[in-house]
Amino acid sequence: MNTRYFHRVHEETPTRFWINNPIAGDLELAIAAGAVNCTTNPAYCSKLIQSETDYIYGVIDDVIAETQDDQEAARRVCDIVSLRVLKRFAPMHEASGGTRGFVTIQGDPREDEDTDAIVKDALRHLKLAKNFMANIPVTVAGARAMAKLIALDVPLCATEIFSLSQAVFMYETYKRAAEKSGKQPAFFLTHITGIFDQYLAEFVKQEGIDIAPEVLAQAGCAIARKQYHLLKQRGCKVTMLGGGARGIQHFTEFVGGDMHIAINWSTAEELIEADGPTEPRIDVETPQVVLDELCEKLPDFRKA
Repeated sequence: MNTRYFHRVHEETPTRFWINNPIAGDLELAIAAGAVNCTTNPAYCSKLIQSETDYIYGVIDDVIAETQDDQEAARRVCDIVSLRVLKRFAPMHEASGGTRGFVTIQGDPREDEDTDAIVKDALRHLKLAKNFMANIPVTVAGARAMAKLIALDVPLCATEIFSLSQAVFMYETYKRAAEKSGKQPAFFLTHITGIFDQYLAEFVKQEGIDIAPEVLAQAGCAIARKQYHLLKQRGCKVTMLGGGARGIQHFTEFVGGDMHIAINWSTAEELIEADGPTEPRIDVETPQVVLDELCEKLPDFRKA
């Protein structure tokens, strides 16, 4: 397989490629293709149950033989499968002086409104490896947890951002905590572009809204670009991370940006196969007529 696409993107632009929730074989392919970091999330184990059945069931069998507590068993299983990825990216993290090779891990999403639980999960994961990065939910409790973790110099990714206000809120939280503590750990702000597009498409279908597919398809990218430029205009010391991709456009439309983008290996394969140009798209402006229609017909787009 020709894996030059992402290498060309890295050579010709500041845009960087992350791999999301990889199974073992895809992990190796992604690193060979140029992945600089990795995201995992609470759905990772469910993906492994579908894709690496023997491996994950073996882990589960070993864990439940050691504990009768189902919640503790679930946590241990998540830690073990995450550690496999952490170890694979550890040499990259070491060689880069701690600037690449991060692997994000998120705690129990049922505790997204519990500051202490979020901090506790992050500190448990921190013991796994030096290249751990905490995936922090964009909630009030998550922001409070993030402030505590910044003081401990824990690398952070604020995840599940869909609106500009969320991005600004989390960045300002980081800035205040960094100034107060004197610590500036690595910090990424997401924008979950594809999932937002998916949500809007389902809303349009459910409500029977008359909007052209080519107009609807621009929604997520329009907001993500606005977030990117807002952060740059304000001089925010943060790296934007695109996430939740549902198509190759959720990578290609941001090429040229000083940002990172996490995608599944299936999307990466499509991009490698297409082997398209690396022309900058980050500064493309969404036509005002498109923005007007999206704002008029989709209240959540307007809010975001």
